[in-house]
Amino acid sequence: MKNLMKLLIGFFLISTLLISCDKDDDNQTEIMDDVNIETENYLKIGDDECVLSGGVLANGGIDDGDNEYIGYETFICFYSEGLSLQIEEEKFLGKGNTISFNMFSTTGTNLDNGDYHFTSTEPYPIGTIGYGDYTINTNISVCTDDDHKDIASGTVSVSKNSDEYTITINGTSKNGKTITGFYKGTLLYIGDDDDEIETKNYLKIGDDECVLSGGVLLNGGIDDGNNEYIGYETSIAFYSEGLSLQIEEEELLGKGNTILFNMFSTTGTNLDNGDYNFTSTEPYPIGTIQLTPILQFVLMMTIKTLQAVQLVFLKMAMNILLR
Repeated sequence: MKNLMKLLIGFFLISTLLISCDKDDDNQTEIMDDVNIETENYLKIGDDECVLSGGVLANGGIDDGDNEYIGYETFICFYSEGLSLQIEEEKFLGKGNTISFNMFSTTGTNLDNGDYHFTSTEPYPIGTIGYGDYTINTNISVCTDDDHKDIASGTVSVSKNSDEYTITINGTSKNGKTITGFYKGTLLYIGDDDDEIETKNYLKIGDDECVLSGGVLLNGGIDDGNNEYIGYETSIAFYSEGLSLQIEEEELLGKGNTILFNMFSTTGTNLDNGDYNFTSTEPYPIGTIQLTPILQFVLMMTIKTLQAVQLVFLKMAMNILLR
């Protein structure tokens, strides 16, 4: 986690650039003079203060199964005047200050509004900070770990309105320095190309994973008197990129992955919010999924409304696979 933070400073987890710091006390006032902390974006660490000129948000994705954190790991980094961000070259140029935090939120593309506090308890809950560090008067060239100073405690307060963030920083470094900062503006979003699946709709079965491009909901109606289930039988199917849905022809074209579930809810046109668990007990209660030998695992999902599309071929497929 700490190494990922340092890679972020070297440009958002996707650059292999190594960072190092060349301290030059004679030039330090170049980025420290004339800071108005009441009106400008700023960072103050001990007696050192500077104007913040930009910020970056990088999506670290969901937990890989190690139970280290909940939600999405989200990295933010702020940098001072004196540093310029070269997006195409994937590097910083110049000399200045940085401060970075490893935070946890409900999405990797944005930060939730609220106060984020440091914690050392795993799995890290949403709304917490797992790690933070800073550099002062850093010349980006080649570097050592000693140039990154750890933050011991503190709070990062986030308020987002449209694309503009208002972020307030209050903390203490491990070496006892008081840290304050303020930033109002947009954050440049960076998503690692290798981890794009973690920011999209996806399906992972074993080592096979794919991006899901669409979903279908089918109303199977109420029980016909056989006392097999309660409420409405509702079937859903998701399909991957590589497959295109032909509504009028009632077919999928192309090659890809699908996953199907036969579920029971209070209405056939929508799925109720909540967790649906597999069961083999009849009559199947509302809020359950019909268990078959093909699908013997537990699915926990929070359901939002899916568009209802009546597709005969999918209904037939579900009848074959799920009965």
